Amino acid sequence: MSTRSRVGLYAAFAGMGGTAATIPALLPSLEFRLGSVALSAVPALFTGLLLGVLLSAPLLVRLRARTVAALGAGIQAASLIMLILASSGEAVVVVAAAAGVGFGLTEAAGSVAAKRSAAGSATRTLAALTGTVAVSAALSPVLVALAPGGTWLVPALVAALQLTACFALLSFDEEAPARPATPGFPSAAGRRWQAGSVRVVALAAVALVLYVGIETVFSGWSAVIPAAVLGLDSQTAALGTSVFWICMAAGRFLAAALMHRGVRPQVLLVVHTAITASALVSAVAVPSPFGLIGLALAVVAMAPVYSLVLGEALDRLPSHLAARATGPLVAAGALGGTLVPAAVLVSGLQPTSPGTFLLAAAFCLVLCGGAALVLRSSRAPAPPVSHPLRAAQQESPTP
Repeated sequence: MSTRSRVGLYAAFAGMGGTAATIPALLPSLEFRLGSVALSAVPALFTGLLLGVLLSAPLLVRLRARTVAALGAGIQAASLIMLILASSGEAVVVVAAAAGVGFGLTEAAGSVAAKRSAAGSATRTLAALTGTVAVSAALSPVLVALAPGGTWLVPALVAALQLTACFALLSFDEEAPARPATPGFPSAAGRRWQAGSVRVVALAAVALVLYVGIETVFSGWSAVIPAAVLGLDSQTAALGTSVFWICMAAGRFLAAALMHRGVRPQVLLVVHTAITASALVSAVAVPSPFGLIGLALAVVAMAPVYSLVLGEALDRLPSHLAARATGPLVAAGALGGTLVPAAVLVSGLQPTSPGTFLLAAAFCLVLCGGAALVLRSSRAPAPPVSHPLRAAQQESPTP
């Protein structure tokens, strides 16, 4: 790919990491200034993400992938500028939803553009891009906490990064016109689904709703929780979001190392979900603030669950169905990111309530039990098919 295309893609993915981390990192200061309504920005962000993922499919039929990715980057940039200017909690919620739409468009279209533009291995390209997301997500809250005026400076910097991506992505020199025949956005004319394949996708979709919902509770409120438990000021509390992303990276690298040594993914899925549930219960049982240690352990343990569920589901599908299942499964995860945090708020719970942690632990036990049944009853999986999200086993689709 050209230098401008490379810059555009890396800037877009780095901007996605900035969006995913900046909004949660700013929530303590926004809540203090505008009221508790601002906490609803978390489910709003994932509602927007779901809409963005769903909108990307018809847009990619009509527009070039880099055009759609640039559109998403532009929406994110505008949303972050509006976040600085927001004067009410309701405005923050609307802005977060708009940022989620842009995130979903960029995530879907940027991945397609990366696969088309890769001169060598698309897997390696996507792995590098998703690594950029994690690095950016870990660094953004540090700037919020340490930079003078970080509460407005960091959104402005991320918006500038998004605009850089937007302009760079509008170079069309390497990309074929619309109507893609890419994995993840195939034409409707495909082979019929069989009952077994439908069952696999349905079970994986339920698992992703639960998992992404759990992850969103702790990623979206990763700054709010330490602020409440430790009594931190809003800027210092932003470091909680960096800690969350560091724990996620540690869990993913640990799982990758174990699989490299021959541990079966199904075994890892059972063990990791069981450890997550136990750690969340311990976070409730242990007196504050030591419960945060249990929460950190839970984040490390749950980090690879998304890729394990998604990878195991797609490996059990024929290649043409694996490609067609990608979009619905990603959308199912985004739906969970909307529903679970919203359910926590509607039920009257707070991010640090014991009931919130116990609800997440219960969902983990459901996942653990389902994984154990699959491990006991299913045959060894067929050799992996070539599908677009095997590269995504190092990265979750949550902002």
